[in-house]
Amino acid sequence: MGRRQPIWRTYISKGREPRVFSAESPEGLPGVHADLISRTLVPEERLAYLLYAPMRDAAFIPFGVRAVPASHGLAVTGHRFILSIDWHLPDLEPAVLSIPFSSILSVSLGQVLLLGWLEIRYVQEGKDSNIALAFHSAGIHHFAAAIRACRKRVRDRTSTGSAIPGKNIRMVPSHDRGSVIELIQLLMVEGEKPLGVLFSSERWFPQPGHKQRICLAPDGIFLKTDAGCLHVVDEMPVRPGMTAYGVQAVCFPPDALCTVTPQVTDIQGVRIHQIRLDIVREGVTFSHDVPYDQGENDSLKSILSPEPEGERG
Repeated sequence: MGRRQPIWRTYISKGREPRVFSAESPEGLPGVHADLISRTLVPEERLAYLLYAPMRDAAFIPFGVRAVPASHGLAVTGHRFILSIDWHLPDLEPAVLSIPFSSILSVSLGQVLLLGWLEIRYVQEGKDSNIALAFHSAGIHHFAAAIRACRKRVRDRTSTGSAIPGKNIRMVPSHDRGSVIELIQLLMVEGEKPLGVLFSSERWFPQPGHKQRICLAPDGIFLKTDAGCLHVVDEMPVRPGMTAYGVQAVCFPPDALCTVTPQVTDIQGVRIHQIRLDIVREGVTFSHDVPYDQGENDSLKSILSPEPEGERG
């Protein structure tokens, strides 16, 4: 008796399947994604994780993310992401992207209410490029698993450092940073060692002549580990005390972090302490600012400290 064909192979996909799901092999993906992923994989290249995300219309995505509606297949192998894209439009042919881990500048994962998103920033042909997709936030654990698979493989072949006693992210009070803590824990790989942590609280700027104030920095946590850096922040609130429904994590690979520079800016008497991360790949620099609370000086030293030479793999 022949092998039973997956149900996805028996109909023409319109990209409107009900949910994000994982698959064991490309044959488990609907529509053109099975063929796109299969043809891109080379012999002996093994899958660490594979998922499918149907189309998700999103007129607005927080944090300045822009995504064109399409269905996607996302494969993680030992050294790259493979992303298949089908816009389900007659004048646009489906496409596939291969993004080596060695070209990645950052990977972002976020959600607000029922909307989730993934953004990968990478170097392509000597330029800063990015690709983003939207999905139903109920499937965020699948995307987190894909990112963990990537982070684990990058960590396994890069240097490691010594964990700093007491820097356990699970010891952080979560009553006011619940969504931030949850996203960090969702992205950390098994055995990941924290090397330093910075916290940031909301900072507000009073507008002269106006009652309403402007948020200059949201609540957030920056975590440096042996698997890279994670910066997780709430969405900018409109007013003090307002519940933040959006949260985003930005992951930086450990082998691309070039410099970390402390900075202090003064906006009408409001001092903002921050560090600037310069991520460098193939001559392309991507900068990212991380605000932190003024009392975090001791933690800042651990963030700025290089890894001990004896700990490098």
